[in-house]
Amino acid sequence: MQIDLSADETPTGVGNRQRTEISRNLQYLAHLGTKTSVQVMDTFYAFKKWDAEGPTGRRGPR
Repeated sequence: MQIDLSADETPTGVGNRQRTEISRNLQYLAHLGTKTSVQVMDTFYAFKKWDAEGPTGRRGPR
């Protein structure tokens, strides 16, 4: 996805549409970043739990 950040700054319909599109794209990218970080942390904590319990599901000596 390529975003054109050079919006028309005049108070016209075209300028308003460009600014709205840029704002929506940035909000969507922020959403994707948050979603990705949550997925990474979910994976990390699942692995951390698995590592603590071991692959057999029993906690081994440490």
